[in-house]
Amino acid sequence: MRILHLSSECAPWAKSGGLGDVVGALPDGLIRAEEGVQCAVVLPLYRAAKEALNKRGLSLVDTGIIADVNLGNVTARVRYLRLDREGKATVFFAACDAAYDRDGIYGHSDDGERFILLCKATVGVAKQLMGGEPDILHTHDWHAALAAALVQTSARALLPNTKTVLTLHNLAYQGIFSKQLVPISGLGWEHFNMECAEWHDHLSLLKAGIALADAVTTVSPTYAREIRTPKFGANLDGFLRRRRLYGILNGIDTEEWNPVNDPHVQGSWSADDLSGKDEARADLMSVCQWPDRKDVPTLGIVSRMTSQKGLDLVAALVPELHAIPARLVVLGTGQPELEDAFKRAARYHQQDVRAQIAFDVPMSHKVIAGCDALLLPSRFEPCGLTQMYAMQMGTIPIVHATGGLADTVDSSRGFSFDHPTVQGLRWAIDQAVQTYRRAPERWRAMQQTSMRTDWSWARSAREYLALYRSL
Repeated sequence: MRILHLSSECAPWAKSGGLGDVVGALPDGLIRAEEGVQCAVVLPLYRAAKEALNKRGLSLVDTGIIADVNLGNVTARVRYLRLDREGKATVFFAACDAAYDRDGIYGHSDDGERFILLCKATVGVAKQLMGGEPDILHTHDWHAALAAALVQTSARALLPNTKTVLTLHNLAYQGIFSKQLVPISGLGWEHFNMECAEWHDHLSLLKAGIALADAVTTVSPTYAREIRTPKFGANLDGFLRRRRLYGILNGIDTEEWNPVNDPHVQGSWSADDLSGKDEARADLMSVCQWPDRKDVPTLGIVSRMTSQKGLDLVAALVPELHAIPARLVVLGTGQPELEDAFKRAARYHQQDVRAQIAFDVPMSHKVIAGCDALLLPSRFEPCGLTQMYAMQMGTIPIVHATGGLADTVDSSRGFSFDHPTVQGLRWAIDQAVQTYRRAPERWRAMQQTSMRTDWSWARSAREYLALYRSL
């Protein structure tokens, strides 16, 4: 089976969040899950990707495959460069410096044209990239959704047998642009209607992909249900209720998050012997310059600081930490007002709060492994990976029961609350702290259950392969 993934992100070459992690891991998981699977990924050759490759001393092979794409008044040339790594999916980089050699992945005034270019070019050369027609073209989020739509319309003759899958990682981002881009999109005006690509007289690349893909998936079963409701549907709930959605839960890299041999973490432990986790906790307390008080649990946050993540609820609870009692370690960057809130908290509550406003991979491992519980009070969360990282390391998650958080955290593994309010979060923290202090055997059993659960990509890969075969 030939499977080609198309995405704007793929870790470790270019990522801004969970999308990059998923696309960086799923293709490799598919190869490991079944013999005979040929899998590759296409993403743009951004400036950041060039830097990541150079940092690792890796060079790309020029495939000689070129796509000349008409974008109205100009023709853009895209060259495809290849990276091969033993035991991993091939990665193709779409090189067009005028479009992609810039600071940052997104946020440019011509983002519509940049990702239309990626989709049209890749659909045009997909057969050459894979050494034959792909059985599956798997597209991710709005940046690649147009490719699924093109395979069903103007590019059908090029790929007559290819089936398409579109995965929705976050419905909040829909790729909405001026309808003036319709003529260069590869879609016809007949597709610019309410049941396909039109969104309030604008072009929606995501909506076009949802309408025309052979299968649409989300990154957790609960999110698939939630986005059909007005609360979570981002104004597409009615449109989505008329379509079948498959919810397939993401996995994580269980080698990177392995408490037996994590290079960023002190100590070594397993579900059968948790004693080494005390070393990780002691190391984190040393970094925070706190005494290691076993009677006071340490709560952690490793997150982008956005309103979606519900971190304002945590900031509002800071004055109550001393009375709970609990301590808080925060790592992340994001909205300035949230960064400032946690800086102030660390300044005025030094005995209870430490905050590092940074993106720091080694420190993220120290926090997740060393704290006793991890806070994830997201208002919505399509899947979430951090709670799985925590459970893999024997750290108990405290979550708002939404999306993938609801699918992964039950009462045998953590604590959840139904209402994303300060009161709801405080209730869940109280439940966790009381269990930690008064029922250590139950706490240990929750750690062991979490660590013995299969959070790997193997499970997800099997579900995707079953979907591919059904198509």
